[in-house]
Amino acid sequence: MLEVSESMFNPMRAFKNVNRFLKMGGTFYVSTHFVYPVHGLTEEDYIRYTPRGIEKMLEIAGFEIVDHTLKLEERPLFLGGNGFADTIVHWFKKQNMDMSEDYDYHNATGSLVKCKKIKEYVKDNYKFNKEI
Repeated sequence: MLEVSESMFNPMRAFKNVNRFLKMGGTFYVSTHFVYPVHGLTEEDYIRYTPRGIEKMLEIAGFEIVDHTLKLEERPLFLGGNGFADTIVHWFKKQNMDMSEDYDYHNATGSLVKCKKIKEYVKDNYKFNKEI
């Protein structure tokens, strides 16, 4: 699921369905947006994922995280070289919002996650309200 995750209204259902059809040990790739503007059909752009949030959802759906690469905003754009994520971080600081001191990737705009299926899909084991 590359570059479509923001359009999934119910991502847990989508991840569980992938689990159902993927063989044990099979590989699954997901790319996500985090700090990224609404785009495309705005009525179909629903959700953003923190790096830990996407990992947790995939783990609950029966996957093991093999690799997690953050998409980092490093392109200098204008006025002192601030990129989109840097502008957002600057705004957060200006609004006196608490930013985690032990997190080094506030310039992350998304993720690319490689995972593998380690559990079979069993409907009763994945009740949404039990796990999240």
